[in-house]
Amino acid sequence: MKQEEGRGGNWPEGGGGGGRERGGGRRWGAVLRLDHYLEYGAAVLVLLVCVFGLVAHWLACIWYSIGDYEVIDEVTNTIKMDSWLYQLALSIGSPYRFNASGSGQWEGGPGKDSLYITSLYFTMTSLTTIGFGNIAPSTDGEKIFSVAMMMVGSGVVRVVEVVVVVEIVVVEMVVVVRGIDTEKVTG
Repeated sequence: MKQEEGRGGNWPEGGGGGGRERGGGRRWGAVLRLDHYLEYGAAVLVLLVCVFGLVAHWLACIWYSIGDYEVIDEVTNTIKMDSWLYQLALSIGSPYRFNASGSGQWEGGPGKDSLYITSLYFTMTSLTTIGFGNIAPSTDGEKIFSVAMMMVGSGVVRVVEVVVVVEIVVVEMVVVVRGIDTEKVTG
């Protein structure tokens, strides 16, 4: 095997990337471009995961706000027992109670940490289209928001699936092109 002068690397004869040789240079150029694309593809995938986390956080905050707004009926000053916050309070053993002797306000309920984790859990299961059903929307406001979140989630999941499939195809193309070039050089 003869190395070409001035390339700064171990370029086999016919694979120097100059384009004059029959096919060899174009393949190496394609491999180098695909490798470059893979670096960007990984960055895009990381960026998509970060955006997905940010969207999930925002939706979790909105989900909590809807539950917090709807758990207490301001007109009758009673607890709505069909709200997801009321159901969560019962399931973790921290129910809401009315403070008649003091402030005359509703107190208790789940802590802020539990509320955020549960909200994030619900949004992640909805966005990823898993939806276990252990936290379910029951009021009209919760149902409307859940439908909107499912529509957003189906679009986000499809975008991530397309990016992953493209990454897999590109990796396979790199492996095939490298295999062909190494067979030609060694054979």
